[in-house]
This record gives sequence, C-alpha cells and structure tokens, in this order.
Amino acid sequence: MDRLKKISSIISDARKKFYRPSAKENNLIDRGKHFHKIEMYTWALESFDKVLLINPNNFDIWCEKATIHIKKQDYQKAVESFDNALKIEPENQEILLTHLEEIVRTTD
Repeated sequence: MDRLKKISSIISDARKKFYRPSAKENNLIDRGKHFHKIEMYTWALESFDKVLLINPNNFDIWCEKATIHIKKQDYQKAVESFDNALKIEPENQEILLTHLEEIVRTTD
C-alpha cells in the first residue's frame, strides 16, 4: 500500500510540475479572480466552474470557490469545495486549515 501511495504521489507531483494551463483556462482564472476581488461572487463562481470543466483537478480553484461560498455564508458548498480540494491534494490539509482560519478571521 505504501508503494502505491508513493507512486501516486510521484505521478501527482509530475502533473503539477509539467501541467501548463491553456490560454482559455488562464483567462477564466483571471476573470474569476477579478470578479471575486470586486465581490461579484456569482460571476466569479461561473468563471471558476468553467475552469473546472477544463481541469477538474485544479486545487487552487476549489479553494477559491470555498472562499466565495464562505463569504456568501453557504457553508455546505464551502465544505464540498474544500473536500474536492482535499481529494486532489490530501497532503495539503494544513494549508487548507490555515486558509480557512484566515478566511474566518477576516470575515468576522
């Protein structure tokens, strides 16, 4: 089992290292981040959903979606987004917890 986990980890690391998003994907990410920044959450989520149609394994976009759902006080969808992020990068639990703590701290 440990050998399988190690192989899976190596493959995952290689994908992250060599994956290059398309121009369309980058454009949608930039759009989503812009809409998020100006608090147009519905449009941001639409842009991020389109990114996930291209690349459903985008850890950062799942985290972006979770952040927006928290700001919209839709905690169930936030948890679902964080769960999806953890399925992609389970080794990043600490990063997600830190991220969540920061979100909670800044939204109070």
